Amino acid sequence: MMTKIRCPHCGTSQELFPHIILCRNCYGDLRGEFEKHSSQTISVEKPPAESGPAVRKYQAIRKYPLKKIGPGNSSLFDILGKTGCLSFKRFFPLFPLCYFSVFFFLLIGIFISKLGLPIVFPEYFPLDPSLRYLAGGGILTCLLASLYTQTALLLAVSNQHLDLGDVLAKAWSRLVSYTLLILLMAIIIGLGYSILIFPGVIAIVLLIFAPFILAAENVGVTEAISKSVSYVAHDWLRVFLCLAPVPLLIIFSLMFFAYGGTPILWVTRNAFAFVVIVSAVISVPFMLMTLYIYHVYDDLRKSLGVVLPADSAISPLPQTTVELPSPVLFSSQELSPFFEMLQQAWKIFQERFFCLSVLNLVSYFPHVLNLSVLVAAYVIVSIFIDAFGLKGDFGAVALLFLPRSVHILIILGIMLFGVLYLCSAILGLITYLHLELAFVYAIADATLTPWQALKKSRARLRGFFRSNLHRKFILITSGVLLFPGCMFWVWYEFTPFIFAMEREGQTPLSSLVESRELVRNLWGPVLKRMISLRMLPILVISVLSLILIAGLPFQQIFVLFLSIFSRGMPPAGMPSLHDPTIWLLTIAGLYFYTLFFQIPLQKVFLYLLYTELKEAKNSESVPSQPLYYS
Repeated sequence: MMTKIRCPHCGTSQELFPHIILCRNCYGDLRGEFEKHSSQTISVEKPPAESGPAVRKYQAIRKYPLKKIGPGNSSLFDILGKTGCLSFKRFFPLFPLCYFSVFFFLLIGIFISKLGLPIVFPEYFPLDPSLRYLAGGGILTCLLASLYTQTALLLAVSNQHLDLGDVLAKAWSRLVSYTLLILLMAIIIGLGYSILIFPGVIAIVLLIFAPFILAAENVGVTEAISKSVSYVAHDWLRVFLCLAPVPLLIIFSLMFFAYGGTPILWVTRNAFAFVVIVSAVISVPFMLMTLYIYHVYDDLRKSLGVVLPADSAISPLPQTTVELPSPVLFSSQELSPFFEMLQQAWKIFQERFFCLSVLNLVSYFPHVLNLSVLVAAYVIVSIFIDAFGLKGDFGAVALLFLPRSVHILIILGIMLFGVLYLCSAILGLITYLHLELAFVYAIADATLTPWQALKKSRARLRGFFRSNLHRKFILITSGVLLFPGCMFWVWYEFTPFIFAMEREGQTPLSSLVESRELVRNLWGPVLKRMISLRMLPILVISVLSLILIAGLPFQQIFVLFLSIFSRGMPPAGMPSLHDPTIWLLTIAGLYFYTLFFQIPLQKVFLYLLYTELKEAKNSESVPSQPLYYS
């Protein structure tokens, strides 16, 4: 008789099948119930009974699970493929909605120009009171028409089972909510962009799914915003990186409008014809952008187990009996996806933030000391040159005529500088090795303080120096050629973790040999994850730069509206795009992320990768105790 589990969402009972993780009635996520039941019925390797290093080794390896049971997130290429397929499949119902939303929005600019010309050039365009009311009515009409078609577009994308007539009818009931949502989002993002820009980027990422949640989940304005924030907070880094195509489409549209629209306006000599033609071109990237963001939201929603109201009305599937072969083995040749490991690494980094941050700050002490020696030498040399007047074309020749005591002082100064620089380099090497082990102990044991991790690392520093000397020699000599260097890099990257966590019978080369055995048969997947980890700062900075560039015109528009309503200059404290302070703060923020977050996060990620590799090798080496479901 098969074991049954109960759905926590609707209460339906169904048989326990390892490959089924959705409720057959409400399609709710059953991963929690599945893991709860499997944790009671899975037979695993028992930890050693004795105390000492073996127990600590076992606890370090078993601290994190090997795999998550359930559907993972789709890759960027999968989402792009879904976007392309859906755009071809539903082009005719979606393109007209995109076209009219863009057309009416651009048409607002013509009416604004009709109001602005008599104010800016009163001698050429005399003010007509009737024209003011006509232009004001046209602005309101076009704005409502654009918002209405945008609402219909979101409903058509989110509810693919509805036809165009149903979408247009339902858009009337959601128009007010969507208008309030867009107004609130525009105020939050505009203020964030206008105040040092970075808060605006954060607001864009957190609120980007709110319109789709409003249309798909049929919720209110505040609930749509709160759900969007909670969805993004669950996997914010993956969402942030997946948004890379969105600013690219926006930048393409803006470039076409600025540079491609000029010859169109010159040829047509008609503002309305210009809007008609430009709207047809801009509507295509606008439609692709809408579909892409929806698929990112839909993929994130499914990974969280959130069920749409339309899905709950689907009739339950007929109950079938499936034979489950026994035993069902876990695959030891698979590693967790990169973003799942990165998400887990971020959680551990948050838990150990203080300890890892202190160790990270200590790691910069040798660099500061080295720079201090160089700066002090430069200042002393500058003072010496000014004191003896050694400037000019023949300043170096004047050194020959200085007293012998000054020559001796110069030689002693050079020797002292060399000794200090050499001592700072040796201190930097010792500090690097010291902290390399301290990071491992701080990540593996959540009870350690920074001082305790450093103390524990200092006890094994001499042996790690010999092991790391062999490792660096192999990496440097093999790095002359690209492929051997890359191969040895992957093989021996886990040497510090093996040296720190496995102490029995080690020699300077045993950690390297075990690190190579750990990666055996998994070299390709490990290489992909390590390269992705190294490329992560570049990807984050690139996506951030794209979002900043794509949002600059909207920041200018928001500042312009504020200046119009305030009847003067923008409010005090709101920087201009030409102010170098913005860009200096942007560069400082990027350096802050790289220096204070990226290095500790890399250490945690590599430790998680080490534990998964160790778990995989242990499952291979114990064939008599397979993991199976009873």
